[in-house]
Amino acid sequence: MLGMPVEGMQSDDLRQLYPDGLTIISDGKTALLPLGMNDAQPALAQLTDDGEMAIMLARTLAEQGKFDADAVLDAYKFWWNSPAFGYGPTAQKALERGYLDPDSQSNGGLMRISPLGIFGVNHDPTQVADWARQDSRLTHIHPVCQDSVAVFTVSIAHAIRTGCDGAALHRWIIDWAAESGIADSVIDALRHARDRKPFYPTDIGASDKPFNIPLRLWVLVALHNAFWQLLNVDSLEAGVVDTVMLGDDTDTTAAICGALMGAVYGREAVPAQWSDAVLNCRPHAEQPHVFKPRPDVFWPIDALALAERLVSA
Repeated sequence: MLGMPVEGMQSDDLRQLYPDGLTIISDGKTALLPLGMNDAQPALAQLTDDGEMAIMLARTLAEQGKFDADAVLDAYKFWWNSPAFGYGPTAQKALERGYLDPDSQSNGGLMRISPLGIFGVNHDPTQVADWARQDSRLTHIHPVCQDSVAVFTVSIAHAIRTGCDGAALHRWIIDWAAESGIADSVIDALRHARDRKPFYPTDIGASDKPFNIPLRLWVLVALHNAFWQLLNVDSLEAGVVDTVMLGDDTDTTAAICGALMGAVYGREAVPAQWSDAVLNCRPHAEQPHVFKPRPDVFWPIDALALAERLVSA
């Protein structure tokens, strides 16, 4: 949500507009943007595709009390037909045409999966990883996508369950990944997170650029950034803000980073302005600055209650 109004902007441009960092959740009409960039943007704290898919996963898990891939797919299709906006090309192919792109390594499966990590707190990591892969395969079938989603989901569950700090989580997940047959490129991305600040090279976890997507959408870029922020900054706010200021796919990379850091730091670490904006967001047509009115099933006003239901499921 923090990165929504500036999605697609480059880091240098962002730093000119926000020399102290973008720290306030705003809407596309009130954000400090170049002329023409704020037309038809979503409302204050309104969920984009990342959050809307995540909240549909959360609602399905809470209602079912279990992970049911068919029910989750139905929820994603409901979202798609709502109609969805701001979606990625890989998800579009899967949900619109039923085509699962075998080459895409984009980040769309990673961006939505955090509710499964919360739900997985009371389950074995191997089971959580299997559920995560099943979810990824609904839209993103490449093995690197599946393994990235598995690692990320298991990390969230472990952090919430144990209360460990970022360094301990990083050590644990690398060991778990190595023992669990996770792809070398995914483990490399995790290892690089210790000391390599995220940007968009081709050597963070694989030697070749993934097919069919811009490099900024690569799942390994998002995974690497989330763990780098966890290991190298001292607060959730700082990690999410720095992620947004990297530019490009700002809403997705920030959502992924925020989910991981939230699992470690807890909800008390979320700035009050952010949480207030989210929990009071009702994007209906009568609200000011709402250019994408949405059904209330996509409103995040019950996000905390949903999280509590997932933990206790």
